Amino acid sequence: MVGILIVSHSARLAAGVAEFVQQVAGEKVAVAAVGGTEDGRIGTNPVAILEALQAMDSPDGTLIMVDLLGAIVSAETAIELAGDIRARISNAPLVEGAYFATLKAATGASLDEVEQEALKARELVKVAEAEPLHAVAAPASATEQPTPGIAEAIITVTHPVGLHARPARAFFQKTREFKSKIMIRNLSRPETNEVVVSPFNLLQIGVRTGHQIRLRAEGEDQAAAIATLEQFVKDDFGEKAEA
Repeated sequence: MVGILIVSHSARLAAGVAEFVQQVAGEKVAVAAVGGTEDGRIGTNPVAILEALQAMDSPDGTLIMVDLLGAIVSAETAIELAGDIRARISNAPLVEGAYFATLKAATGASLDEVEQEALKARELVKVAEAEPLHAVAAPASATEQPTPGIAEAIITVTHPVGLHARPARAFFQKTREFKSKIMIRNLSRPETNEVVVSPFNLLQIGVRTGHQIRLRAEGEDQAAAIATLEQFVKDDFGEKAEA
């Protein structure tokens, strides 16, 4: 499985990003953090990066997420010193890129696929429009008619933070239990399109608490998929059951 190495000029920043993505993606992905100089100042340390690469060496490779130019230079030096260790530096934003990369790595994806998933963070729109945090659900459009042969459900999201970070990870992983193609649309944001469920798409459609979503499944287990996912959303993505 591809590992994720967080490299920052700040040890605390690197550790914080690593903690975030590890909690979101789960323990099966190897995540490590390197930050600061050897004497604890702001900066980077090629030797520490090399040691981290050696410790997490895997045939599947390691994707290195960096903050600024100095981290890139130090990571390049470490890769040169590492010899046959397979590692690559990502050009994605540090936090969002690490989030997408770690979730993709958890699926068993290749290094190329994990790198491409991280780069999607460069396209992420964070603030699409001015809207209250607790949005009022818009009624489903009269034009949103059921599609023959496809299982679907319209659900109001009640999770306090909507479909973000931890809930998005949980929902994405739940969809992977089924063979059917799972699609989602945020009906409370008519400007968004229906998209295939993926970590990037779940964040991009901006689902907040009170929003209505439409789930559709197409495939051999589509009815079971929609029934399970509908209940999962109503259970606040599994968190009500854990409370």
